[in-house]
Amino acid sequence: MNSTSKNISPIQQKKKQKNYGQKSENSNSNLIKEETMNSTFAFFTSLLYQFITLFIILLVGISILYGCKVSQSNILPTDIHCFPYEQVDPIIKEVPINMNITSVNGENYSQKIYFPYQANKKNFLLDYLRKFKEAPKASSITTYLIDVIMTFLHFNYFMTNGFYNILNTYLPESLIIFLSPFLLLFSLFIFVFLDFFYFIYAWFSNMSWLFKENTNQTNTGTPNWKSVNLLEPFNYFFAWFLAFVFFWVLILGFGFIYPILLIVCLNYALFSPLGVIGFTKINNALEKLSLFQFFKDVLKDKKQIIMTLFSVFVIFSSFSHFDAIVGILFLIIILLFWFGFIPNNFFKNKIPENLSKLTSYNVADKKCNPVQETKKRSFDVWNIFEDPKLINQQGGSNIKSNVGCMIHSLKKLTKKLNIKL
Repeated sequence: MNSTSKNISPIQQKKKQKNYGQKSENSNSNLIKEETMNSTFAFFTSLLYQFITLFIILLVGISILYGCKVSQSNILPTDIHCFPYEQVDPIIKEVPINMNITSVNGENYSQKIYFPYQANKKNFLLDYLRKFKEAPKASSITTYLIDVIMTFLHFNYFMTNGFYNILNTYLPESLIIFLSPFLLLFSLFIFVFLDFFYFIYAWFSNMSWLFKENTNQTNTGTPNWKSVNLLEPFNYFFAWFLAFVFFWVLILGFGFIYPILLIVCLNYALFSPLGVIGFTKINNALEKLSLFQFFKDVLKDKKQIIMTLFSVFVIFSSFSHFDAIVGILFLIIILLFWFGFIPNNFFKNKIPENLSKLTSYNVADKKCNPVQETKKRSFDVWNIFEDPKLINQQGGSNIKSNVGCMIHSLKKLTKKLNIKL
């Protein structure tokens, strides 16, 4: 024993031991407080993350649900012979569409939503392209490129409208909201795969525009297209030269052109329904309904299932970050809310107004009577020899008329060259 220990009295030793014990207790207390704070912080962080995830799923899911309702109205531009691709308005039968389906006394009812075509016929991108295409002095090259984009966009409208219709027909609203964001991710792979081949088809199938010439020399009216044939050797072989050039443009620039058009056209077709305006009947009067209002209505009408999911997140997070006693306490509190022992309206859906019996999920009928014209003819060998007058008279709808066009052009050519047949 050293001299320092000998000089310490028993009372001082007891005080020292007591102070050491207090320090030890304080350090343990601080450690417990720190662990509690860390657990609480982790709990609320986890809850915030799950809340944000749930909100994103709801935002995407409800947006897709809105697209499903729009697709049933059949007002999306899925017919390339109609407006906004051409100047011919389609005839669409307006149908009531089920919204906010609610069970009352064991029977399903719904509010009704309408999407009138005339209120939603404008399409920014297609209207812009069509104006260029219908300009009085539009060139064949410009028209060709515009038609490639229009054809590609039309195909994406066709795919996305089909995707929305399948969901609307076979899945209930709640499943569409929570399942469709994941189905969309899977469907995008299919869309990209199909778009790859259709873009190549659109590039070549519209090359017939390169064999046409606009004869409108004024600054008014629409283009007046005339087919280029062997009677105009320079224009005819120049058209073949352009076809050769655009063939190599596709080969060499595919990695740049295709991704840009894919992103623009696919996203434009997917998001177009979100800008559509609908109308619903509230208190015997039609009221405008946008996506934002639709989103608020669905949150209100699907409140029970949304709060149930959030409650499950709370319970699991409490068991993950606290002791079992705390988790059980959260469970008991939520059950008290659920069964109404604590007054609340979190787990009760409000019955919507103006309910009526469910209507059919069939897509609205659409008819279009395109103007007879030669713009959309396919790119084949007969187009080389076509006489525009004969095409306008006969329509060029069968092989016999095409052969007649060829013979007629050859006869005119031989007369010019003084050749006897």
